[in-house]
Amino acid sequence: MGTATTPSASAPITFHDLGHEPEKGEIRSQVLRLALPAMAEQVLMTLVNIVDMMMVGSLGAGAIAAVGLSNQPMFTAQALFSAVTVGNTALIARLMGARDIPGANHAARQSFTLAVLLSGLLAAGVYFAAPLIIAFMGAEPAVAPNAIMYTRIVGTSLLFSLITESAVKPLASAMGI
Repeated sequence: MGTATTPSASAPITFHDLGHEPEKGEIRSQVLRLALPAMAEQVLMTLVNIVDMMMVGSLGAGAIAAVGLSNQPMFTAQALFSAVTVGNTALIARLMGARDIPGANHAARQSFTLAVLLSGLLAAGVYFAAPLIIAFMGAEPAVAPNAIMYTRIVGTSLLFSLITESAVKPLASAMGI
């Protein structure tokens, strides 16, 4: 029984296979290439909340309070959903690195199915639980109706944004896009 001297089609590529150990600058460059899009995404997500506040700023303190009460629970939901995204990305990237294309395709399909189910459940839950969420946030009675309405609108949009976040982004990341 002999040993192969070249990596098989399903074996992951190692530094040894590349013929050299990576230099510090090479590693730093790769880390930045991976981290910068994630950092930009976080900045843009924060900017969405800032723009929401700017748009309703002229409507008065009640409107600002309604948006503020809604933004924190929605940001928390998005942050929790990021865990699903990280898991999906890691799994698909590992399978792609191992050159297991059928496995990566299967994981991608499962990732999409999970994203649709979880985001649908979350969007429906936020829509129906909006009064409870806003009450939990300590809304004053004068602000609560607008905050509930805004929470329902933003909560419904979670269906689409979270599917994109947790299903499409891992695929793009795994393919190096």
